[in-house]
Amino acid sequence: MADELKQRHIAFERCFNFRDLGGYTTRGGHVTAWRKLYRSSEIHTMTEVDAARARDELGVKTVIDLRQPAVAAGDADGSLARPPTRYHNIPLIDDGDMPEDSAGPSPVAAVSIDYLRRLEQPQYGKGIVRALRRFGEPGALPAVVHCSAGKDRTGLVAAVLLGVLGVEDEDIVRDYALTARYMPRLLDHWWENENKTQSTRYEHLPPYIYDARPETMEHVLDTVKQRYGSMRGYLERHGGDAALVRSLENALFV
Repeated sequence: MADELKQRHIAFERCFNFRDLGGYTTRGGHVTAWRKLYRSSEIHTMTEVDAARARDELGVKTVIDLRQPAVAAGDADGSLARPPTRYHNIPLIDDGDMPEDSAGPSPVAAVSIDYLRRLEQPQYGKGIVRALRRFGEPGALPAVVHCSAGKDRTGLVAAVLLGVLGVEDEDIVRDYALTARYMPRLLDHWWENENKTQSTRYEHLPPYIYDARPETMEHVLDTVKQRYGSMRGYLERHGGDAALVRSLENALFV
C-alpha cells in the first residue's frame, strides 16, 4: 500500500489528502486514466502556489464540493475554485446526521451502517448521480471531488464511480483505506490551525469516525450488491442510466 500511496498522492503545502483515481483496471479490461479525476480533502486551505499548481500542472478545470452550502460558502472554497475553474456545490449530508454514540456496534459496523444509511437516502443517491454527471460533461476533466476530510462523502462517491466503471472491489477498498494515512495530519491541521469551527463541530464524535478501515468499505460493497445487484443497479435506482455510464467510460478510460 505504501507504493500505491506514493504513486497516487499529490503533495501540496496545505492540502492533505489529494489523490489520483487513475490506474485502476476494470473487469472489462479497461484502465482509468491518470490525471483525469482526483479526490481530496477540503481545498480552500490551499496556498496560492498550491492552487496555481493544481490548475497549471494538473490541469484542474472542475471542482465538485460535497459539503453543505453554509460550510462551502463560508470557505468560498479558496483559489482553486475561482474562474476559469468550474465550481459546483453538490451537498451530500447534513452534519447533524453524523453518529455521536460510540456504544453499541463495533467501530467497523457503526461506520458502515452510517454509510449505508446515507446511500439509502434518495436525495443522497441523487446527489451522487449529479456529481457523476458532472464528471462526464464535455470539457469537465480534469476534475477534483472533495468534502472536508476526503474520507466519507468523497469516499462514497469514489466507490460508486469506480464500481460503476467495473473496478474490482479489492481496488475500491484499497482506495478507500489509503485515507487512513492522511487523517493524523489532517486532524492536526484542524486542531492547531485556523479551522477551529471544524474541530469544534467534530470534537464530540467517537475516535473511530476518523478511521478508514478496509472492512468498512468491504461491508458497504457487499451490502450494495445484496440490495441492488451491482453498483450500476444502485446508480439506476437513483436516476442514473446507460448514457451516464457511457459518458463516464468515454471520459475516464484510457
